[in-house]
Amino acid sequence: MNLEINQLLINSAPEGILAFDTDFQVTAWNNKMEQFFQLPAKDVVGCKVTDSCMPVLFQENFNTFFYDVLQGNSSTISTINFQHNQTYEFFEITYFPLLYADGGIVMFKEIQLQAQLHKLSSKTYIQFQDVLESMADAFVALDSSWRYTYVNKKAAAIFNRTQEYLIGKHIWTEFPEGIGQPFYEAYYKAVKEKKHITLKEYYAPYNKWFENRIFPLQDGVAIFFTDITDRVIEEEKLKLLNTKLENQNNELQIQEGMLLDHQEELKRSIHELKERNFELDQIVYKTSHDLRSPLVSILGLLSLIKNETDVEQVRSHLDFIENRVNKLDDFVKSMLNFSKINRIDSKPVFINFQELISQCLQGLHFIKDYDKVEKFIQISGPPFKQDSLRMEIVFNNILSNAIKYMNPYASQPYLRIDIIVTGQQANITFQDNGIGIKQEYLDHVFEMFVRGTERSEGSGLGLYIVKQTIERLNGTITISSVAGEGTSLQLSIPNLA
Repeated sequence: MNLEINQLLINSAPEGILAFDTDFQVTAWNNKMEQFFQLPAKDVVGCKVTDSCMPVLFQENFNTFFYDVLQGNSSTISTINFQHNQTYEFFEITYFPLLYADGGIVMFKEIQLQAQLHKLSSKTYIQFQDVLESMADAFVALDSSWRYTYVNKKAAAIFNRTQEYLIGKHIWTEFPEGIGQPFYEAYYKAVKEKKHITLKEYYAPYNKWFENRIFPLQDGVAIFFTDITDRVIEEEKLKLLNTKLENQNNELQIQEGMLLDHQEELKRSIHELKERNFELDQIVYKTSHDLRSPLVSILGLLSLIKNETDVEQVRSHLDFIENRVNKLDDFVKSMLNFSKINRIDSKPVFINFQELISQCLQGLHFIKDYDKVEKFIQISGPPFKQDSLRMEIVFNNILSNAIKYMNPYASQPYLRIDIIVTGQQANITFQDNGIGIKQEYLDHVFEMFVRGTERSEGSGLGLYIVKQTIERLNGTITISSVAGEGTSLQLSIPNLA
């Protein structure tokens, strides 16, 4: 008989078959063995029967199953295999040496408990009883009529009855309160579907939790069950503790988040305070200088006027005094605007850009060369809502700079204002062909007291105030400029409509 046919016969056998050689290495492991022990042949063939990869049953029974076979002995025994998942299998095991080869065969046949117990030899039956009575689990066996055929001591104690009394009794006649319970349904399902079922459930009549492991047999069912009430109570306590710890952890995380937010807010406040302190120092210094300087000039000119007899010279001195007073007035206005943007609460109203621009330009008529600058204004989009005072401050400063710093050498000086309003924001562009700003000043024009050109006689607060105001409105501003060609300012301001 060739090897292929031999292997086919082994795999088609209804029993589990294991073959081994004189070195105790596994040479054959059929399909039934794979099913019994949940180990594929590829992981077993080539291993020694004492290796850790083999079932504990083989290691514990090495002398009986394997060593005796190589001594020429053969026999049949019955035993129980304890699985890692705490289930049990009952086997009839036959072992014998090979006649024409070195090695032996071990055959495993699953025992159907009720049908076999009375057939076992007295010695084997006692072995079974010893196992069943010494195990920690309660165990019962029922026939196809749902009558007890075996009850171990642990089960009898739980039922509060004797083993002898229960044998032959019908389970649901004896325990009618169990009808309709989850266990009841599970028993019938296991028998009907011929499958192993594990069930953890509370049994109200006993006020206990049980874990049932139900095994369908050929003519009945075998049931291992354990009182797990204490374990369930401990698990519930552990769950409650875990829930409590999770809640405390979540609360700590929330508090930690709030603390981090407070820390960030504190950092921002400290940073803002440092900036404000720096600004205050600058303002005090600048104010004292820019207020006193024109006043000193005026006082000096007034002294000259007292002693001056030439009328034309007096007029010249008065014109200069007027210029100094206007400069002082511009500085005071800038300081007032600076104060307003940080102090006054926001009061959003609908903004009419055409009116806002006209109003601002009207206040700039006194500036030299105002009429030489041509104005182009284009406005589109839905209504726009924002703080009117801060919008006026922004437009006044930008329009004032565009007029003051027009290019006298340009063939046609102009100022273009493009406003595009959307539901979210207003995008505003101011573009002129004025004198522009040199590159070395461009990165600093939004800083306090920075003048963007040598022609500037202002306070150096104009664009600083513009940027601060726009940031108060949660908007943005960017600038681009080329000296001698012009400047472009792009604003984006949220629409609160």
